[in-house]
Amino acid sequence: MKPAYDTGLLLRFNALQFFMTFSLMIFTSVACGTGSTFAQQPAFAETEATQPNWITTGSFEAGETSFLVVETEAFYLRSEASMVLMEKIRDTIDSQIDEIVGSGGCRFVDLDDHFLQHEVVDEEMVIENTITDPDSLKKIRRHVGYALLRFNEEFDEHVSHHFQLNLKSRRLQWTGLAGILGLCWLAAAYGYLRLDNATRHFYSRRLQTLAIIFCLIPLILAIFMAIGWKLF
Repeated sequence: MKPAYDTGLLLRFNALQFFMTFSLMIFTSVACGTGSTFAQQPAFAETEATQPNWITTGSFEAGETSFLVVETEAFYLRSEASMVLMEKIRDTIDSQIDEIVGSGGCRFVDLDDHFLQHEVVDEEMVIENTITDPDSLKKIRRHVGYALLRFNEEFDEHVSHHFQLNLKSRRLQWTGLAGILGLCWLAAAYGYLRLDNATRHFYSRRLQTLAIIFCLIPLILAIFMAIGWKLF
């Protein structure tokens, strides 16, 4: 049989243990909540601090080199922002090519990706920003793509060189097509005259129709070849 004082001592010990456990839970919850609040604020500040200066300053010139800043809209997905950024980079480079060789000259200049990544694209990044939705007033995350493009004399010379080479190549292709087409038409005319004289002009209309058909066939083939070579 247990003494009476053992029961009171056991109750006091259990009450003290429950109070300590409850106090520890409250302290832990408050500490975690405060820590998470302060942990998020430096994260946002770090995101803004890690942005390069050229994002805020915009396009600028350094000597004879021009730096253009390309920026996309805010997107929910990072991959979507990266894809749109690539398209804007390509459009900006095409605009610069047109300024160098003339309007529409970008169709005659095909720059490889290695040259663009190492000589034109100086920096490229997708930054995650936190904005406030005006309707729900909630914090939402959006991704914006930025790129810094560098255009200098080396780029101008490279573009002019490729433009001249491609232009000469296209002229040779057009000359070859015109020569083949002319030979086909001469062959059709010669064959018509020979057959017309051999038949003593009895089948002149039929031979003329065949000659026109044989003249149209090389023309159609030449058009398809020009489309395949992207001459238009």
